Amino acid sequence: MSLKRLSVLTGHTDRVWHVSWSPCGRYLASCGGDRAIRVWGAPTLSSGPRTDQDGGKDDRNEEETGQEEGGGTWRLLATLGDGQTRTVRCCEWSPCGNMLAAVSFDSTCVIWELQPSRAQAGREMEWELAASVEGHEHEAKCVAWNRGGTLLATCSRDKSVWIWECLQDNDFECLSVLHGHDQDVKFVRFHPREDVLFSASYDDTLKVWEEEEDDWACVSTLKGHTSTVWGLSIGSRDDGMVSCSDDGTLIVWKAAGGAGRYDKWRQLTRLEAPGKATVYSVDWSRESGAIASGGADDAIRIYVEDVEDPQGWALDTPSFVCEADVPGAHDADVNCVRWNPVRPDLLASAGDDQAVRIWSFRRRGE
Repeated sequence: MSLKRLSVLTGHTDRVWHVSWSPCGRYLASCGGDRAIRVWGAPTLSSGPRTDQDGGKDDRNEEETGQEEGGGTWRLLATLGDGQTRTVRCCEWSPCGNMLAAVSFDSTCVIWELQPSRAQAGREMEWELAASVEGHEHEAKCVAWNRGGTLLATCSRDKSVWIWECLQDNDFECLSVLHGHDQDVKFVRFHPREDVLFSASYDDTLKVWEEEEDDWACVSTLKGHTSTVWGLSIGSRDDGMVSCSDDGTLIVWKAAGGAGRYDKWRQLTRLEAPGKATVYSVDWSRESGAIASGGADDAIRIYVEDVEDPQGWALDTPSFVCEADVPGAHDADVNCVRWNPVRPDLLASAGDDQAVRIWSFRRRGE
């Protein structure tokens, strides 16, 4: 098996919706239906090998450790449980690594700030609630920072995307409210190198937003999925993207104008989950180029580009092979998968079984 489970992190008392790695790759935040964010640390985590290549579905302090194959010894370092009154749907680290933004079904976005004196590997962390921003009229579903940590995007069941400017003294000001989707907006993500925003929706589309004349505008609408688009990830190349959907497929897209031009896209290939099970989450490692997915069939799958087709991307004909297929990766739906930004062989996942799991990935033959 090329995907091996290293650790199971327990403590959440309801489904875990989301996981997010800190920029240094040593800490992991998780959040879910118990209205809490939990921050886990692996102080013994080694740097490891690098490759040649970024709806509703009480707190206990329990720990699980795992020390297999460089997985590190994981400890619960903080529980942030009093910031929001309903399910915490998504949490994301700021690029500087000292803030966590989280959105909730109570329609709010809160920002937690790590107190520097306690931010040391292996020690319990102390966080303070730095800000709370409101504006959405319904459940907030996702949050994303831009590359410089100066902008924050949130999306909601109210069909809108809000862009906030991060000012001094933890003040946040709304820059723009984006309307264009016809249904719930499930997911937002900034491009890792440029201030370009991507959104995915219940209306079966993806949209690309750019700043134009002091406001933000939709520059492209991508149609290819036949049902809800749950998520997306920018690829190991800046002009590549992969999306996942309720239609049981992943679609790999390429910017038609190349990196830096995101107003036109072409669909390159479609990867189909067995039984067309809903794919809830996808993450394309910018380090290794591997694509991880998780969904309603409780499985995690890893896809990699076919090494026998090295010119496929340049010719717009890339082919991907399923390098790992792990049924029962969780005991219920897999809601989120995320690659470690520093250790491209480490993957974190979150599930309806109230667990966070850490995995080690090796390509066959390595």
